[in-house]
Amino acid sequence: MKYADMVINARWIIPVEPDGAVYENHSLVVQDGIILDLLPATQAKTAYQGHVTYNLGEHALIPGLVNAHTHAAMSLFRGLADDLPLMNWLNNHIWPAEGAWVSSEFVHDGTQLAIAEMLRGGTTCFNDMYFFPDAAARVASSSGIRAAIGLIIIDFPTAWASDAQEYLNKGLELHDHYRNDPMISTVFAPHAPYTVSDQPLTHIQTLAEELDIPIHIHVHETEDEITRSHQHHNGRPLQRLERLGLVTPRLLAVHMTQLLDDEIELMASAGAHVIHCPESNLKLASGFCPAHKLQKAGVNVALGTDGAATNAREDPSTMALADVQPGIGAAGAVRMLRDLRRDDVAYAGGKGANLGELAAAGLPVPDGFVVGAPAYAAFCGGGLRDRIAFRLATVDVDDAAVLSSPTAELRGGVFPAEGWVLKRDSYLGFAKPLEADDEAQLAAVPKRHRAEIRKGLANDLDIEIGRDVRLLDIHYRLYAQSVHRLGTPVFPKRLFAEVLAAFGDDADILLVSKGGKPLSSILTLYHRYRCMPYWLGASAAARAMRANEVANFRLMSHARSRGCAIFDFGRSKVGTGPAAWKKTWGWEGVPLTYAVRAAPGHEPRDINPLSPQYQRKIELWKRLPLPLANLIGPYIARGLG
Repeated sequence: MKYADMVINARWIIPVEPDGAVYENHSLVVQDGIILDLLPATQAKTAYQGHVTYNLGEHALIPGLVNAHTHAAMSLFRGLADDLPLMNWLNNHIWPAEGAWVSSEFVHDGTQLAIAEMLRGGTTCFNDMYFFPDAAARVASSSGIRAAIGLIIIDFPTAWASDAQEYLNKGLELHDHYRNDPMISTVFAPHAPYTVSDQPLTHIQTLAEELDIPIHIHVHETEDEITRSHQHHNGRPLQRLERLGLVTPRLLAVHMTQLLDDEIELMASAGAHVIHCPESNLKLASGFCPAHKLQKAGVNVALGTDGAATNAREDPSTMALADVQPGIGAAGAVRMLRDLRRDDVAYAGGKGANLGELAAAGLPVPDGFVVGAPAYAAFCGGGLRDRIAFRLATVDVDDAAVLSSPTAELRGGVFPAEGWVLKRDSYLGFAKPLEADDEAQLAAVPKRHRAEIRKGLANDLDIEIGRDVRLLDIHYRLYAQSVHRLGTPVFPKRLFAEVLAAFGDDADILLVSKGGKPLSSILTLYHRYRCMPYWLGASAAARAMRANEVANFRLMSHARSRGCAIFDFGRSKVGTGPAAWKKTWGWEGVPLTYAVRAAPGHEPRDINPLSPQYQRKIELWKRLPLPLANLIGPYIARGLG
């Protein structure tokens, strides 16, 4: 009998090679970190004595999984900005939050959390791209997980570096530090073609050849990226990378949802690699990577989670969507949505990337095994509701009988390509990270409006926050007065009561009063890290007392106490007073894109109150006695919601 460091007796052992093999009731023998033998458990009992023996009678033993693309530290941004297109998500939510929070300590803690989640799900190797890569490398090294640490490069300054050259200098220093580490390797990680200019990209290509390490970059993630590249570089991003010499076997191109046939041929002929992040692309509605076409052409396709900020988790089961294809149609989407009532929905993924090719590209690949229980759990797909939402948003709406109105308007989410008209000039969105405290929040407000807030605070107004019936009655009276002054029919009071009941502790009312006289109130909704003041009401006396300024300022403080990081003023129509007022707080309006489609034979319905056809009606509505407007308003408002 021979001695070994470890013997694992498992119900099933599932290797990568040979393809499709499943060994039942087998044992794995490990000596000095190397797999020494794989044999039937009955034979192992007489052939080997393990220093440590594991008996896993209901488990499947599989090779360690490779997460080929993630932003590990962004686990701390999980759920921060959901259901948004990529550039809106980046420009208005993630980059401002990173500017406010990202530091070496942030990356250390976020990477530690992500690694725990990855190891628990069977991932034993990950390819990272984020700021403070030195902190990520330290955590990975101490955790015993393999990691390819991205040497991030981006044109604009961050807390990690001030310009492209400093990013490179720090990256090269990190590369030298881990040059001979058996578990940590390094990868050049220019963020994307739209955030890195030609000169740094050319420099990276030269250094990658000299140091013999890969280049890991987001490419062709969205249609908007393609459009911008045509505008600024007179060509598609991949065409530009080819011109700069980056399309080689060293290229690890992430996402690749917007590919032409000749670009697939280019990737194949160059021996470049694609990293497919299916759930992230679905969640951001970026599109579909043609993984099967790429594999058929001979391109090596690996899988990644893209991190918890765009995927909500580092669980490798989110990568099992790789074989799910577009084209299921509206009926298929509805059937899948119906089937979500069952808890037994699962999807078995394919074999995945060629590990030999990943290793040849410079990524470390796992040489160990991981255990999952119950068996095959690592291959079961989850989070289907998000994916079905993506498909339902693309349902073809041609029959007016399907709709309560012959016009459909899609606000956010997927932007359908055919048959829909995109409106980009009607509304602005106003969302911004909160400051650290009241003093910093006040300092961030432009000087003129800051003075208005100070005047309101000096009035010593009373603040009350709650969700009881009394506060709801007061809020509804104030809200009804506000919308009447604007010439808009009021929603029914029942709507507000139902919202409070449905949202529970994630909704409340803030009331500002003076000497027992209500002045201003806000019904606010909270979702994860976001505070959304949804319905504001005010009396005629509120303006003189600056009650609305006080209400919002105190709400920001309350939101911080609840752990919120983003204050979302909501949308306002372009060119209106509310939009201008939000800008006085220092919030910049971001154009919102809506998709509109009318059924055949119908014109799109114009519901913009600024349209000339509504102006006379609005003026007439303002003249109605308030009790009468409150009586008939809810019936009219049914067609406005």
